[in-house]
Amino acid sequence: GINAEYGAPGVLRDSIIISYCTIDSKRYLCSDDKGLLFILTLVTDQADVVTDIQMILLGETTIASCLAYLDNSVVYIGSAQGDSQLIHINPGRTSNDELHLTVLETYANLGSITDMCI
Repeated sequence: GINAEYGAPGVLRDSIIISYCTIDSKRYLCSDDKGLLFILTLVTDQADVVTDIQMILLGETTIASCLAYLDNSVVYIGSAQGDSQLIHINPGRTSNDELHLTVLETYANLGSITDMCI
């Protein structure tokens, strides 16, 4: 069977994944309804059969409506509920408290315009 390894099992248990994107054929970014960003990795054997699934918490971002992996560990996070962000995924942690994300740019959300006259 497939065993799942979670970087933050309690957090993941309470998460509802609402957006995802592909990094490559074995890695995916997933964002939940609270703005937490995870990386899902499919571990395969030599025959390219999935033997394990690893899901690791990368950090907290804006609540994503869409995710787009651009290149070189840079991700655009589009949000309908908050400010959109351009983030960089750092390769590792320097301490247990520091997460894997650096916000490169924040784009202000103008929000829904409901009283506009045409």
